[in-house]
Amino acid sequence: MSTQQALREQHPIGREVKGAKHLLEVDETPERGRGIFAREKLSAGTTLLEERAYATVVDDKHLESHCSIWSSPSASALMTDSANNGRRASVKTGHCIEVNALASEELRPEDPQLFDAINALQSHRLDYSEEKLETFAQMAALIRTIIGEEACLPASEMIDLLCRFSCNSISVSDGELVNIGVGVFPVLSLVNHSCSPNAAIIFNGESATLRAIKNIQVEEEICQSYMEISEPRYVRRKELREIYFFDCCCSLCLRYDQTADPRTTYNCVSSGCAGLIDLPDQLENATCTVHGRLSVDLEAKLTDEVTKAFRLYRKAAEESDPDRALSTGLSCLRLQSKLMHPANSEMIRTRRLVLDLLLSRKKWEEAYKLSHDLLDAYQLLYEQHHPSISVQAYMTYKLAQWCHADDIQLLYAKISEAVQLLLVSHGDGQALTKEAKQALANCIIRRDSVNTSG
Repeated sequence: MSTQQALREQHPIGREVKGAKHLLEVDETPERGRGIFAREKLSAGTTLLEERAYATVVDDKHLESHCSIWSSPSASALMTDSANNGRRASVKTGHCIEVNALASEELRPEDPQLFDAINALQSHRLDYSEEKLETFAQMAALIRTIIGEEACLPASEMIDLLCRFSCNSISVSDGELVNIGVGVFPVLSLVNHSCSPNAAIIFNGESATLRAIKNIQVEEEICQSYMEISEPRYVRRKELREIYFFDCCCSLCLRYDQTADPRTTYNCVSSGCAGLIDLPDQLENATCTVHGRLSVDLEAKLTDEVTKAFRLYRKAAEESDPDRALSTGLSCLRLQSKLMHPANSEMIRTRRLVLDLLLSRKKWEEAYKLSHDLLDAYQLLYEQHHPSISVQAYMTYKLAQWCHADDIQLLYAKISEAVQLLLVSHGDGQALTKEAKQALANCIIRRDSVNTSG
C-alpha cells in the first residue's frame, strides 16, 4: 500500500480525529496538505486531543529518572512486520533510530492498526540526501543484525520507516519543558506547524495532550510550533526546511517582511541615536530606523561589538569553573543590554545561561531579576498562554520565595499569575499545575493570617 493510500484510509478527509475531545476533523488545503481543523469554537485552555505514543525513547541524560515511566507495550517492536514479533526499537534524540534490546522485555505481537498508522505518515524519502539515506541503510543493517532477519521488514521498507520516524518524531518534555527524549505520535503528526501557534503539546510520560493556547474559531486550522519560537525567522525556516522539508509562510514569518523582528533587532551604535537596526540574517547593509544606512565605520563598530558579545557567550558556555563562567556571562549580558533589543534571541540565550549559573551559585536575588527579564521577553515573543510563559512565571514566583519571603503581597501576585497561566497551558490535572495550586493555597493561608494578626 502506498503512503497516500494509507493516509487516506487512516485519516480520511471529513472524518473526526481519533482521540479528539471536541469536534475536530481532518481536512486538506492546497498549500499545506492534510491538517486538523476545528468544527466548533474552542476557548484557550481547552483540551483538544490526547494520544499515547507509538514509541518513545529517553535521551541518555534522563534515562535513569524517566525510563520506568516510559515503559509501554505500545512502544514495542517498531522495526517488525505486523505479523511478527520483535524487541523494541525507538526514536532516538537527534531524529535517529536505535534498538533498545532490553533483556527483561518480553516479545509481544504488534497491533496491525498501530503499524498502519505509522505507515500512513509521510516519509519524504525522495527529499533526503544520499548521505542521509546511506546512514539510514547502515542503521537498518544494524537493526537486522540485532533483531534477526525473520523479525524485520525488507531492507527498503525499513529505510522508509526510518525516514518516517526521522521527520515525524516529536520532542518530548517534562512539565517544566525540559526536553527528555522524543516520541512518535501518529495523530499529532497531522497537526501542522505555525510560528504563531494556537495549540501546544503537554506531556505526561508517554501520553501527549494537545491544548488550545488561543481562542480558536470554527473552521480554523489547529497548529502547533515545531520550532523554538524565540529563534530568528531565518533559523526557524532553515531548520524547518532541513528537517521537515517545507518553507514556512505563517503569519508571524510574513509579519516581519514589513516590520523589524525583536529577535534580530539591535540598538543603533551611533552616539546619541535612539534608532533600531533589524539584522535578520547578516550584519551587512545595516540600516537604522532614524538615520538610514550606517556608515562604513559604524557598520564596522556594530560588527565588532556583536562579535565580542558572541565570543563572551561562547567563553562563558565553555568555561568549566562556575565562578569564571558567571563573571564572563554577566559581562556578555551587560554588553548585549547596550547593544540589543531585550527580546533579541542572542540575549535570551545568554539570559538562560546566566540564570542557570546564578541558580547553581544560589544567588537568588540576581536570579529572580533575570527570571523576570526572561518572562518579559517571552511575553513579547510568545502567545499569551504559551507553556514557556507559564513555566517562567512559576519559576519567577519560586525565586521570589527565596529573596522576598516576607513580601506576602508580591508572592501572592506572582503565584496567582502563574496558576492562571498554568491552568490554560498545562491543565488542571498536570503535576506542575497541582504544585502551583498548592503553593497558591498556602500563600492565601499565610496572607489571611497576616491580615488577621494585623
